[in-house]
Amino acid sequence: MTAARPTIACLGAGRMGRGIAVAFAYAGHAVTMIDIKARPGDQFAVLEAEAIGEVSKTLASLARFGLLAEGDADAVVARVSVVPAQNMAAALANAGIVFEGVPEMVDLKREVLAAASKCVGPDVIIASTTSTILVDDLSGSVEHPSGFSTRTG
Repeated sequence: MTAARPTIACLGAGRMGRGIAVAFAYAGHAVTMIDIKARPGDQFAVLEAEAIGEVSKTLASLARFGLLAEGDADAVVARVSVVPAQNMAAALANAGIVFEGVPEMVDLKREVLAAASKCVGPDVIIASTTSTILVDDLSGSVEHPSGFSTRTG
């Protein structure tokens, strides 16, 4: 019997969050993109539709290249969800791995990482996708710094 794959949470539903969602949903994980901006419901609905639409288009491209059966694309997209900022704590409560994917602004990354780290347990991996900011500049924002990692490049 294989272990269940952890749920992935993406802090941010923009370009980076969408790419993370595609990669992990394709690999069989449930993925929740968390909108980090508080916005009215109608604006969130537009963001959600755009994010799921982009994920769907990317998966359709994978199917065209023969990397995914066309019938499987819908199942992969079904693993992806987008939640508003006010649902961040609930979304993170179920996550095994959290990826921060917000714009390359130190203060914004610190704020988002600090908020997220308060919603997860000490065994949850929190990672940043930063390519220009040193991990030392971000890790102090994480409540459980032993679980923090970064990838560069």
